Parts: sequence; C-alpha cells; structure tokens
Amino acid sequence: MKAKFILYIFIIGGFTACTKELEQAPISTPGSINFYRNTSDFEQAVNGIYQNLHTYDYGIAQFDLSDVRSDNIYSSGPSGVRDWVPINNFAKTLATNPYILALWNGNFTGILKANTVLDKLDPALVPDDITRDRMEGEAKFFRAFFYFDLVRFVGKVPIFDHVASPDEALGIPRSPVADVYKLIIADLKSAISKLPPTYPVSNKGKVTLDAAKAMLALVYLTKSGPTYGIEGPGLGSNEFALAGTLLDEIIAGNRYSLLASYANVFSYTNENNAEILFDIQSINTGTSANTGLGTELPSAM
Repeated sequence: MKAKFILYIFIIGGFTACTKELEQAPISTPGSINFYRNTSDFEQAVNGIYQNLHTYDYGIAQFDLSDVRSDNIYSSGPSGVRDWVPINNFAKTLATNPYILALWNGNFTGILKANTVLDKLDPALVPDDITRDRMEGEAKFFRAFFYFDLVRFVGKVPIFDHVASPDEALGIPRSPVADVYKLIIADLKSAISKLPPTYPVSNKGKVTLDAAKAMLALVYLTKSGPTYGIEGPGLGSNEFALAGTLLDEIIAGNRYSLLASYANVFSYTNENNAEILFDIQSINTGTSANTGLGTELPSAM
C-alpha cells in the first residue's frame, strides 16, 4: 500500500512539473510581456515605431491617396480597372479598397507600437530621466502622427490611448473627429515638452521638438478648415493664430533656413538639409534610380 501511495505522489508530481515546463514563455520569440528589460530594449521598440513608416510605406500611401485624386496626376488604369482608379474618380464606397485597408491597418499598427512603448515605459527600466522623456516624446509624436493621418483620410476612428485586448478593441466605437483631435493635440504638446531640439549625427532623422511644433501647427491649420458638411478633418475651429505662434517659434529658433534652390530641397544628394524639419529616412541602394530601401516612392514618381 505504501509503495502504491509513493507511486501516486510521483505521478502527480510529474504531471505538475510537466505543466510548469509547458507554460514557459518562448525565449526565441520574445513578446511585449518579457521583452522590455532595459534602456536598449526600449530604444529598439521606439525605432520600431519609425520602421512602421516603411512597413506601411507612408510616402507611397500619400501619393496614392492624395496626388492621385488631385490635378497633379492623371491616373487612369492602363490595363483594366486598377485599385487607384476608384480613388481617382472620388468613388463614394472605398471601404474595401486595398489602399484604404492599408491606410487603416498601417496607421493602427503604428498606434499599437506607440501605445506599447508608452504602457511599458518605466523609470525602473529606463532610469535616465532625459532618455525616458525623449522616448515618451517620440512615441506620443507618432501616435499623434498616425491618428492625424487617419483623421484626414477617414474622419471618425476608434481612439486607443493604451494597448487594448482584442475583445476590448472590438467594443470601442469610432469617436467624433473633435475627440480624436483632443488626443492628437495633447500628444503633440507633450512631445514638444519632452523632445530635444537636435540629435547627434548618429541619430540624424529622429523627431525633434521643432518637428512636433510643425506637426501641431499643421493640425491647427487643418482643424481650422471648413467642414464641408461632412465628418472630416475640417472643423472650422479658427485656430490659425495658434499655428502662427508655433511656426514663428520655429523660425526664431534659427535651426532651419530656406535654400536658394527649390529643387535642392528634394535632391537625393542633399537629404536632411536646412529646410527639412522631419524626413522619413530611407537607405540609398546605390542604383542609378537612387531608390531608397523601404519605399517605392522614388520609382513611382
């Protein structure tokens, strides 16, 4: 009887041990739960927010959704109906258009990345106050950046100011544009207070306080536009003076200046020049077309 009892204990103990082993988090593919341990990890996460501009290809998205339906370009499909043709023709139903789906998914992926950094950022993990503030400023700038993109193209969208579970996300409805603007403006004001004016050459291209000021000025200008009777980006808020104050501050900072040649602003050999407040960084592949790694915009133009 004693032998059987000992055997039962051994079997139960074995099952318990196996359960513990099976519930371990995979160390080869760390997730947000076990990834953030130190400043270096957060630097990678913040850089991942920038990378979303390439994953989503923000530049070509602006081309497809803005210039395509403007007077700048005649973009009829050369062989049958192409995905950009309904956009060019101002179709009223675009919910299933691949470009609109990419806009929605790309921006909300960026918002998720920013929210993950903001939720996890902790003085115990990033003890240096200046570094931690800068990371918070970068994440808030981009959360505002992605929401501003959505507001201009979609209008009302769900507001996520934290990482939501799938079940929670399904229950969050689209918010009025005015409420989305409140988050955008609050994030950019916070970013302005936390971002540095410049970076070392090794971090060239990172978002600065002047970039945040310029973005907030653009937000005020857009928000002040006419409503056109739709739930779009224009709210007729008449905040032009607020935009002017921010732009005057940028000019007074004397960190930027106008180039003598307008063409040189966009030259591949003159990147990050004196007129650039913020630019999406792409790697020059060295080809004759000078296309940048991470975007197809140069070849599309």
